[in-house]
Amino acid sequence: MRLFQGRVAYRPTTSTLVRERRKRAAVDCLTVMRTLIVDDEPLAIEGLRRLLEHEPDIEIVGEARDGDEALTRIQDLQPDLVFMDVEMPGRDGFDVVHRTALEHQPLFVFVTAHSERGPEAFDVNAVDYLLKPVMPARLQEALRRVRLSLDDERDGGDEDAGRAPGRA
Repeated sequence: MRLFQGRVAYRPTTSTLVRERRKRAAVDCLTVMRTLIVDDEPLAIEGLRRLLEHEPDIEIVGEARDGDEALTRIQDLQPDLVFMDVEMPGRDGFDVVHRTALEHQPLFVFVTAHSERGPEAFDVNAVDYLLKPVMPARLQEALRRVRLSLDDERDGGDEDAGRAPGRA
């Protein structure tokens, strides 16, 4: 132990150094997911934004208030991930997924108050389906699934005839 001006100097253990190196490496290796939030309720957008802002691999690139605006934003911003409400004025979330260009098909997570529409979400290969109000633990599970889907896609492990899980 070394003394520094009358105090014991902090000397990290080997295991602490290894943990710190691994943590820095993990952050450096993160693939940042460009994320779009689509909902006709401003409070829902704000709530989801607050939950996502603490995620180091999430970059919120935009918002949309309805299906038509979502299609435009998806085309212009080319997000990797879209959190989208199901029931919106005009086009619903499922119509947006069907109309999204195949050359840039983001991953979709539906966020809605309508539990009865869940099976439809998986028919269009959504990664997950969250019920409002979104619970932090449930959001973490959805993000885990999104990350696994992206890893599978990067590794070429698409299980559905050339289509990554979560891509319509």
